[in-house]
Amino acid sequence: MVTKVELWVIVLLAAPGPAGLVAFGAAVLDDHRIGVFNNNAYDEGKGARVHGVNQITVHDFSNGTSSSPWQKAFEGAEVLTLCEGLFDQSPDGVAMIGEENSGRLLFAPTDGTIVAEFINKAKDGNAYRMGWRRYMSQADGGAALANLGGACSGG
Repeated sequence: MVTKVELWVIVLLAAPGPAGLVAFGAAVLDDHRIGVFNNNAYDEGKGARVHGVNQITVHDFSNGTSSSPWQKAFEGAEVLTLCEGLFDQSPDGVAMIGEENSGRLLFAPTDGTIVAEFINKAKDGNAYRMGWRRYMSQADGGAALANLGGACSGG
């Protein structure tokens, strides 16, 4: 059984398929499921590429099954980050997907839709990566803000 924890594990795995396919971010979703962000990235000596689109594979340890509940959303939004793709899941099952190389953040329920998108674009028109971001409940955010004295230094 997987224990519910509130931290991410970084994983770099060799996967079957084209040479060098890798998976990147993994998250414990609940007491019996883990999700892995698979970049589907490879390099056969001609430069890095993504095979198809990225995906999140969820493995359920209680019944031994694996699924890709957000695959339709990944295909529709053409999620193609070469490395450092990340995701988190809100309590209602919406995935917060970080397409790090493009500076794009997507929110997708399992029905295949994208309900929100943010691109970290500067005044110069370039999109910049956002780094590591996480879902935080309003209660946890309020507690963190209280620990900071009630205000963020950024304004």
